[in-house]
Order: sequence, then structure tokens, then C-alpha cells
Amino acid sequence: MKTSRFSNMFIAFILALGVAGVVYFLQSRPVVISEDKDKDLTKILVAKFDLKPGERINIDRFKWVGWPDGSIQDDYYTEQEVKALKGIHGMVVRYEILEGEPLKKADLVGGDTKSILSAFISPNMKAVSVPLKKVANAGVHVTPSDYIDIILPQRKGQTQSVDTILNAIKVIAVDDNFFIPDGDTPNTIAKNITLEVTTEQAEALALSIAHGGIVISYNSAYTPKLEAKSGVKKLVKSRKIKVNRGNFD
Repeated sequence: MKTSRFSNMFIAFILALGVAGVVYFLQSRPVVISEDKDKDLTKILVAKFDLKPGERINIDRFKWVGWPDGSIQDDYYTEQEVKALKGIHGMVVRYEILEGEPLKKADLVGGDTKSILSAFISPNMKAVSVPLKKVANAGVHVTPSDYIDIILPQRKGQTQSVDTILNAIKVIAVDDNFFIPDGDTPNTIAKNITLEVTTEQAEALALSIAHGGIVISYNSAYTPKLEAKSGVKKLVKSRKIKVNRGNFD
């Protein structure tokens, strides 16, 4: 029995020694680093930080990052497109670009585009510029992407009426600005605002401005997006206020 126990211990020792040898052999093998690891990557431009619609950009707002060849789209800016990169300076961001997101040609507008404004108008919509001198409460602080209502006060003789002629209309631009950075306060007084409207709304707005000064009212920032973006014309029944003039004894 002692012989059998000794044999088992000897076999276990041999097995343990063999396992240790295999582990040592595997650990001692040199690690081979493939020199071709970057061959399947192409450098493309990605945003260094978030860029918002209407912001003017230059090449310094982007950086080169290696990107898998199989994931590169045709409209990405690659390091081979030197000529195309020269035209980026001064272009305007059309769609929001997040930090680390690849820059696509469709994200920018400018250069050969005839009108930058046309790139910010939704399909089947129009853009109408309204002089703030035609706005009775022009002192309100309106910024791009705000949604506003247009109110038309009128007076006929001793009767005054108030009509909300346009509801939830998007402000595309204030003067030539399509975007105002967070925390920035304009240092000049705006002269015009540009609104996105339908053809029917554009006609109603033009008629209202001809009648007299319009009034702007804000929509809440928490207005559901679908409701705000609809911009559907909403006529509110006039509220007539009779003003009696005379002597009171």
C-alpha cells in the first residue's frame, strides 16, 4: 500500500511539473505586435466638442482620428481630401454635431451655396423677415430656435380688437445670426427676425404688418416638439373692447 501511495504522489508531482513547464513556456514567449494594426484605419475629421446649428466654424474645431475603413461613409472628410478642407473655414453648421462625431459634408453649408438661409428652412416652408420696428414690444429678447405667437391689436373707432394670427412659429435667425452661444448676450440691438412659415402664414403676416404694429408672445420652452414645430395657423376670435369717451360727473 505504501508503494501505491508513493506511486500516486510521484505521478501527481510529474503532472504538476509538466503544467508548470507549459505555463512558463507560454509566458516566456515574446508578444508579437502586428505592424499592420493601423493599415485598416483612415484618418477622418471629428468634432472636438459639440457644435450647434448656425455656428460658423474653422478647421481648429476638429481633429484627426483613425477610423475603421469599413465604417467610413462617402461624405466623411478624410485626410486625402486636402482641397475640400480648404473650404471649411467660415462655413456654417447646418445640423448639430456632437463631440467625437465624424464631420459630414451635409452637416455644413456655405461656400458655393447661394443662400445660407435656405439651408435652414424646412421642406415646403418659407422664410419671412420681420423688421423689429414693426413689433410693438420689440424690446423682448428673441433668439434663434425660439417659438413665438404673433398677435395683432387693432382699433376701429372706439372699438379695439386683438387677434392671435400665428401660433408657435419658429424663429430661424435674428439679423444674420442663426445661433447664439450659451451665456452670450448680443451687444447690438437687433433689427430683424426671420420666421419659418407656410405660404398662407406668410400672407397673413404681411397683411398684419401692413395694418399696424404686431406683438410677439413667447411659447414655453417645454412646449411639446410636435406642437411647436407644426406652426399651424390658429385664428383666435377677436376680443373687442369698447372704450367710452366722455365726461364723468
